[in-house]
Amino acid sequence: GAHLVAMCDILPDRVQAKRVELKKHAPDQVAVPNDHCFAGFDAYKQACATDCDIAILATPPGFRPIHFKEATAKGKHVFCEKPVAVDGPGVRSFVESAAQSRSKKLKVAAGTQRRHEQCYLECIDRIQKGDIGKVVAGRVYWNMGSLWNVTPDAKKSDVENQIRNWLYFTWTSGDHIVEQHVHNLDVVNWAMGGPPVRATGMGGREVRRGAEYGHIFDHFAIEYEYKNGASGMSYCRQIDGCANDVSEHVYGADGACHMDSGNWRIEGKNAWK
Repeated sequence: GAHLVAMCDILPDRVQAKRVELKKHAPDQVAVPNDHCFAGFDAYKQACATDCDIAILATPPGFRPIHFKEATAKGKHVFCEKPVAVDGPGVRSFVESAAQSRSKKLKVAAGTQRRHEQCYLECIDRIQKGDIGKVVAGRVYWNMGSLWNVTPDAKKSDVENQIRNWLYFTWTSGDHIVEQHVHNLDVVNWAMGGPPVRATGMGGREVRRGAEYGHIFDHFAIEYEYKNGASGMSYCRQIDGCANDVSEHVYGADGACHMDSGNWRIEGKNAWK
């Protein structure tokens, strides 16, 4: 029953191209007139000034705190893609806006997709009920090949080229440990009952050496310590030709829960699949 009534992007061609694409997929639900297609640095303000009920924040993550602040100020419910920010100031801004959103009785849904998947809900519920005993450790992975890349255009400004190639700049993406691995980290934090209290890690660039890859890393390895005394290991990598693994594993005193695509299971005295 939802209808798309306004669209905005910092880049004009992106707005028009996406309107055409969405119209093909949902012709009866996309009703965006020309005067509700906004572009430029202030486009989000114009979109939030319309009579829309819900704002969907799906731009590069670096812009989300200011977009959420504006949507909240205009009384909009929000679906916000993950991650909500890429740095400390952005996170603190988002938390502040979230408090205002609650005070206005507005609703916010996040794009941490595993929170909405029945298989994960079932696994975490069993962990929290004690089916694997006291949680002592976790392992999470998002190891995969390379992703898309937009070649810089000499006719465009450096800022525009970076925004079009946003994945490869920390000010727009937060690096792939924030932009993508957030899903797996969210699961282990969920299972642990809260975020880690300490982290020690490393990362680097093995294959992303050219200017077209901005300045993000292509691999990370982090060890986490949690308040409950448990430890966590996190690996994420975007390099072709390597062994791939996207999964989460939580270990307890009485068993282990493995959340692996198509194979969610508990091993131990309370075995389940």
